[in-house]
Amino acid sequence: MSTIKKILPRQKQQKCEICNKNFTLLLQQHQCKRCQRAVCFDCGKFKGLVIDYDLKQQHRVCTICKDEQNNIQDLISKEQLLFNKNSHITKEWLQYFFIDKAKEQIINDDYYTKLAESKRNLQQQVSENLKLIQNYVNQVQDYLLSQDSFQIQLFYDRI
Repeated sequence: MSTIKKILPRQKQQKCEICNKNFTLLLQQHQCKRCQRAVCFDCGKFKGLVIDYDLKQQHRVCTICKDEQNNIQDLISKEQLLFNKNSHITKEWLQYFFIDKAKEQIINDDYYTKLAESKRNLQQQVSENLKLIQNYVNQVQDYLLSQDSFQIQLFYDRI
């Protein structure tokens, strides 16, 4: 089974897509096999393996793809990335993105503590508001007592 990817023929470009030099008879157009850019010789002089292409030999890649490939290789070696193995960066990901059971319990306990505290504060506010209402009722009663008895009777009938 072949791993060679079929590339559709592309139109001739007037300029290099990286440095914008005009293509001439002396400066021919080449194609990066990785990103499919039209490049000059200077911008496409590197060779590298292309995943979607034939992996048995190296192909022409542009400076942008070469830099990207080098950065990936540096990351792989720096973080000691291996296929199907835990690496240095895996431990950091687990630390930031996953919560173990102990941390989950701490978060739940903190949530319920704050919820109970909030309910207590709410109950205190409600009892204070009820006391204020009682004070208002007392004030109204005192006022009505100072008025004639007919208005007092109307007030109590409404309550």
